[in-house]
Amino acid sequence: MNFILILFIASIKALPLYLAVFADDQQESKVYMRLKVLDAVKILMNRYPQDQDVQYMYYELINNKTYRSPPNLHITTFYIGDNKDAEQSVYYKNFTVNLPQEMKIYAVALLPKRVIACVVKRQDYAVPIENKFPHMTTLLGNWTAVDSNVLMASLFDDYGPLNNIYDSLFEQSEIKVYSTLINGKGEKNLPAYVVKMPISIDGQTQYGFQ
Repeated sequence: MNFILILFIASIKALPLYLAVFADDQQESKVYMRLKVLDAVKILMNRYPQDQDVQYMYYELINNKTYRSPPNLHITTFYIGDNKDAEQSVYYKNFTVNLPQEMKIYAVALLPKRVIACVVKRQDYAVPIENKFPHMTTLLGNWTAVDSNVLMASLFDDYGPLNNIYDSLFEQSEIKVYSTLINGKGEKNLPAYVVKMPISIDGQTQYGFQ
């Protein structure tokens, strides 16, 4: 191979796939968050004792079935993908690695059998967040991690059934529970739940490559 070409290839700066706040001690954090999700489901069990979808989630979590942790727990601040202009973005320019961050969670959003994600607030972080509904994908069923964006938008976007309560999730108050139906990924009238409850884990900003 031409020596100049080798130098050129070596000089190419590989961009990460995304920028994010990652939970410290991933394995420990995954165990902890699974237990906190179970707490949320227990709250739902008390509110909806006859709800078969809630019963299903409880059974599956207790028996370590269906739900698996994603490869890592993180809050995406900027998705890069194949964006060749990513370095010009304010989200990229204003990102600093290795910043310790408290990952404050305000609510758990649950879509039985599919995906579970936690609601976070962009103003809590020292780096800007691009996502309209920042969150941390926490457990996966038969949806993928990226599908947590579908869950958030289906719940809280302009025509989402819980759009009117989104801002109130960040207010200090007692635990609250919401139940609704959403559409997503070609499926209609999927039962979904939101449990407003505080959770906190330690994290730091890092580049994401998977």
